[in-house]
Amino acid sequence: MKKLIPYLIIYSLVLQLLNGCYSERYITKDELRDFNKDNDIIITTQDNKEYTLRRDSSDQNFSDWIFVDDKIELTEAKLIQQKDKNVKNLTRIKTEIDENDLANIGVVEFDGLKTTLLVVGILAISYVIFLLTYEGPAFESIK
Repeated sequence: MKKLIPYLIIYSLVLQLLNGCYSERYITKDELRDFNKDNDIIITTQDNKEYTLRRDSSDQNFSDWIFVDDKIELTEAKLIQQKDKNVKNLTRIKTEIDENDLANIGVVEFDGLKTTLLVVGILAISYVIFLLTYEGPAFESIK
């Protein structure tokens, strides 16, 4: 059982590394107007409603926005599969948010520093676990 715990720890850290480390960076309304990257955007309103604009079309949905007067018009397109059928329908959902109702706008971006720290942490923990569990002839005098 003792040998299983280090493997579970290493497995969970590697799984976290494969998912990557992401951070949310807040942007202004003007930056949102000119934003054309593939990152997800999270819009929070004054009444704590949260809208996630998915920019990756490989997901089952895709979101876009346009500015109309003093409002942001969000359009979300989802592919919904019908039960017991092999047919997918495209559903569009439109939402309007007044610019004065915006609390904050965040962009989810890859964070290289967090990923580097995670890799170094995984290597350090793996090395310590190796030293504690290895029972080779070179370490017999240490224990």
